[in-house]
Amino acid sequence: MSLKYFFGECKIELKDKKAAIFLDYFAEIDDPRMPGGNTKHQASEILLTTICAIVCGADSWGDLVEYGKLKLEILRSFFPYKYGVPSKNTFYRFFAIFL
Repeated sequence: MSLKYFFGECKIELKDKKAAIFLDYFAEIDDPRMPGGNTKHQASEILLTTICAIVCGADSWGDLVEYGKLKLEILRSFFPYKYGVPSKNTFYRFFAIFL
């Protein structure tokens, strides 16, 4: 079985078994943010949105948000995105931890 998703001009095809393995990596990543802090968006959601958006040409925090809003229904097929798409400030704060 093949799952096909179209992200604007970008076509990403995932075979179900390989997709599951790929997404499992997100589950294994420790969230670097402080426990008890403002962590309503899962690290896996932030990372998936970022990777997909960058593959499709995003080059700013605002582009990540715009991409996430346009593709939220597709992204929700992988993770819940209970609080919707993170804001550009959330993306910035998340990745600033690694600098």
